[in-house]
Amino acid sequence: MPSTEERSFSKMRPDIDCLRNILITISNNLIPDDYGNIIPINPVKLAQSALSQYPQNEVLYWIRKLIDSNIIIPGKKYINEPLPAIRDLSISGYQFIEATKNTSIWEKVKPKLLSLASSSVSLLIKEAIELGTNFIA
Repeated sequence: MPSTEERSFSKMRPDIDCLRNILITISNNLIPDDYGNIIPINPVKLAQSALSQYPQNEVLYWIRKLIDSNIIIPGKKYINEPLPAIRDLSISGYQFIEATKNTSIWEKVKPKLLSLASSSVSLLIKEAIELGTNFIA
């Protein structure tokens, strides 16, 4: 029987450009304070401002999936918020950005990801890292 993540993933086809933009945007907005602690990012505010080119519900859905896949490291969750704050990205998140940040490499990786029958966000990210790293080398 497929996991909850696999069932959810199959219901909504991933917009891999949206996933990439979410991770890059989070990375660009992670700001350490004077003591090196990351100031948490509110996912709703991020969706409404820096990622407003996508529907808010879609951005929040993929942020949730990235949290569930341990790509986004969650912070505190307040009762009145739908998702926890974003505390940081995992090493896989940073590797994904590094492997796909070059637009020409992303344009080569993207069609290969679209042709995959990947069943989870974490597998999609892993494959993107592998493909992007191969194109860099």
